[in-house]
Amino acid sequence: MILETIRANWLEIVLVLGLGAIGGLVNALWLEKDLALPRYFRDETGGHVLNTGFLRNVLIGAVASLLTWAFGVNEIQGIKQMALCLLAGIGGTSIISNILQRMQLDFSQNKILELSSNFEKLVNKLASEEKENGSEK
Repeated sequence: MILETIRANWLEIVLVLGLGAIGGLVNALWLEKDLALPRYFRDETGGHVLNTGFLRNVLIGAVASLLTWAFGVNEIQGIKQMALCLLAGIGGTSIISNILQRMQLDFSQNKILELSSNFEKLVNKLASEEKENGSEK
């Protein structure tokens, strides 16, 4: 099903990723005031470290835009959809954090409802067994 969605919407997905990457670029310029290039360096322990520079913001922006599109913006059409994907790219990590928190909250609420339902079934079963045992005496 996922592959079918990708095949059917590949051009839109590429556009969404591109808008998110542009948003990530805007984010890098806005927050860091320049575009730091990726580079390797040695840390104080002598280990090699990769500083991804502005590419980090670009990648995170693209992912944030794609997640936003996947979780509902794809239902909006035209310029509004493009604007929201661009804004999601600018928001980057904040957008991703928000989506993950929502997913965790939905999961928690579903688990609570499931546990509550199971508890209610158990109480009803125990009550009916107690009633049966009481009537047998």
